[in-house]
Amino acid sequence: MPMRILLTADPEIAVPPLGYGGIERVVDGLVRYCRTQGHTIGLVAHRDSQSPAHEHFPWPGRTSTSLSDTLRNTLALRRAVRLFRPDVLHSFSRLAYLSPLLPTRLPKVMSYQRHTGGPQIALAACLGGQSLHFAGCSEYICGLGRAVGGRWSAIPNFVDPDRYTFVGRVAPDAPLVFLSRLETIKGPDLAIAIARASGRRLILAGNHADRGPESEFWRDRIAPHIGHDGIEWVGEVNDQQKNELLGRAAALLVPIQWGEPFGIVFAEALACGTPVISCRRGALPEIVEEGRTGLFVDSIADGVAAVARIPTLDRAACRVAVESRFSTDICATAYLRLYSAISAGPVSSSRISRESPACVRRASDSIVRLLCSRAVTSLLWIAQSLRVKNILRRMVNRSVSVLLRLRSRNYTPLDTGVTLIIAPHQDDSTLGCGGLVVRKRLDGQPVHIVYVTDGSASHPEHPTLRPDELAALRRQEGFAALRLLGVETPAVHFLGARDGTLDHLSPDETSGIVAKLRHLLLVHRPDEVFIPYRRDGSSEHEAAFRLFRDALSGLESRPRIYEYLVWSWWNPLRLIWPWLTARRVWRYRFRGYEPIKISALKCYRSQFESTPPWDEPVISAEFVRLFERPYEFYLELEQPGQR
Repeated sequence: MPMRILLTADPEIAVPPLGYGGIERVVDGLVRYCRTQGHTIGLVAHRDSQSPAHEHFPWPGRTSTSLSDTLRNTLALRRAVRLFRPDVLHSFSRLAYLSPLLPTRLPKVMSYQRHTGGPQIALAACLGGQSLHFAGCSEYICGLGRAVGGRWSAIPNFVDPDRYTFVGRVAPDAPLVFLSRLETIKGPDLAIAIARASGRRLILAGNHADRGPESEFWRDRIAPHIGHDGIEWVGEVNDQQKNELLGRAAALLVPIQWGEPFGIVFAEALACGTPVISCRRGALPEIVEEGRTGLFVDSIADGVAAVARIPTLDRAACRVAVESRFSTDICATAYLRLYSAISAGPVSSSRISRESPACVRRASDSIVRLLCSRAVTSLLWIAQSLRVKNILRRMVNRSVSVLLRLRSRNYTPLDTGVTLIIAPHQDDSTLGCGGLVVRKRLDGQPVHIVYVTDGSASHPEHPTLRPDELAALRRQEGFAALRLLGVETPAVHFLGARDGTLDHLSPDETSGIVAKLRHLLLVHRPDEVFIPYRRDGSSEHEAAFRLFRDALSGLESRPRIYEYLVWSWWNPLRLIWPWLTARRVWRYRFRGYEPIKISALKCYRSQFESTPPWDEPVISAEFVRLFERPYEFYLELEQPGQR
């Protein structure tokens, strides 16, 4: 059935681009394919765009970073929707531009071709409800998004194979090609080192920074090699030059040093029959079939060995991979299926069931109307652009804290009994329950801490800190923090799940973790159990809750169960739902003990301090300050295991 589809691209680059602009090429390909399928297409993009959409709506603002341009473009998209009246809106531009439209029933797709995550995703998922669906250019990107919230589908970036000439055989002395921006994360210095050590020519194609640290990288690490030992630089290339350059290359050599979201150049190389040599980072394992269409390397020595193996790779298989997985027909059809699914399904921007009590519905509707008003949502997204999101978050955080305080009762620790605290990661128990642990241990009560994962995934893509080293470091940090809180080593239990996998364990792994949790419940027979809030905004926290629920199922003894808050404080709008529906909200004041909790938090240096060469910590100081207050909240919802 024909649809009216409104597509958007960022305002900086025309669709299609004349030079650099992988996302804009994807948008152009989607426009052209959807037209061939009988759909009516509108395009909101740079004013110089020439893509053959039925209707064009130019962005009035030329940048994505300016406050005034963000506001103008947000209003422009709203006008375009009113004029074009689409069945589906698909944004490849900024989430901020969708802000006035999130609460509406219009089906919306928000695509990400870059790293994502953060509170803005959770907030958008909350406001958009079933009317909003996220798409990522790889499972790697979708994994980052799912950890925060929302419904996600992975649809890869694509190329039109007809625009790339397949070359089934190249000369034995064909050059290696590096085709990307010449910056640190793309690894051009490593490509040069590999080519020189292999005795092969290397052609560098791409632009470079003219100022800042990356300009120094170009000047010190790349420029001195150009013109020596077969190293050439040809600058930025257009589509025709790219086709010729890739087609006559022995291999595309781009040893990336970061989590590549997709990298359309890899698909372009495969379309020419050119195999890929890169690193196993980000989405590359989803693109390259090792040993057939490319090879992965971890060092210069690996690179030299990979260059020697280029003749064993199958150039025909490279072309087939693009035609079967990354072609316009395959991927654009996947988008059309997604459009049809979200248009045909039930669309609602509210998460409150119609079966909820009338008072809950009325209160929820009032809150949603307030939060979803165009003025408020626009201000929220503009605040992100202005880098004042922490100020706004503090304001919302304090407001939600007041609401929770009004609903809360004072928590009084039991005089006797055993407490069990389940933490997905080493710092979670201190963040969510550190004040409680101090008080209970000072009163001589036994407290057992259960760490579900090894904490090894907190620094993905770190260039020097290996996962096994990180797991050992976080184990030491956990012991040090708990000693300050008064918990001795025998009362600390590690279940050993690999960090980052808790929400997609195999059946055997799930059974093993559940069995360990059940064993701890049977042996220690706790009177109180503290677990992460079931909707805490972290896939690992929510998975830990589900594992505990399964472990509790079938046990005769039922401890009192409290859910503690960690990541919900970073996006406090998540707490509106428990504020409305919780059986009880408990507030524990531990004034006088907060210096001990703060000292314990400082033990988690790997999380709260920078780890060179990274300049920023993985968890910001702003986030940690949320837990330096002299009180903690715990929620009592329906008991896990009850249906």
